[in-house]
Amino acid sequence: MSEAPVDRVLELVRDPNAALNSRAFVRSILTHAQWAINTRRGASENVTVLTTIPSIQIYPVMDEIPLGIKIKAVRVRDGGSSVSDERDLERVTLKSLTHVDLNWFGKIGPRIEVFATVGRDLLILHPGLSVASTVQVISSNKTPEFLTDSTEITLSDEDALPMIDLTQIILLARARMTGTLKNKIEELSKRMRKLTE
Repeated sequence: MSEAPVDRVLELVRDPNAALNSRAFVRSILTHAQWAINTRRGASENVTVLTTIPSIQIYPVMDEIPLGIKIKAVRVRDGGSSVSDERDLERVTLKSLTHVDLNWFGKIGPRIEVFATVGRDLLILHPGLSVASTVQVISSNKTPEFLTDSTEITLSDEDALPMIDLTQIILLARARMTGTLKNKIEELSKRMRKLTE
């Protein structure tokens, strides 16, 4: 995009002089929209190695995974050191963890089978192991913040369009421009469906 994202969004919501929405506010919304689109699309991934502790199943991951970034997968390496020994754990919900094992809390096993998340800051690995090990936690990268008007979009052009649309929708909702808002929501919905096909 040749035009600065802040200028483009302000023009789209018919506020080129930033009378209704400050430029700092628009940058903040652009930052969060970029995080949301990147998390949804998973364009760039981050792999964090987490060392497990014997008999422990619940791990706070706030320090390892940036706040607001969703854990996409957890990968373990069984036995050998080759890539073929790696496997992705099955994701389950905390509620369904009791369906996997009624007495899941405190259970120790020969290998980790499933993982669950509680919010965005706790990771549950089930069953726990009797020895220390490592797992790879795969998450979306946290894209840079829009600190200045000249900050560039780090998403691909294809992903930047829904980011601009989402920002525009938030600003239109804030200004209570409901007529335009409905059309933009439908447009964003179609664009996101097309991207995920």
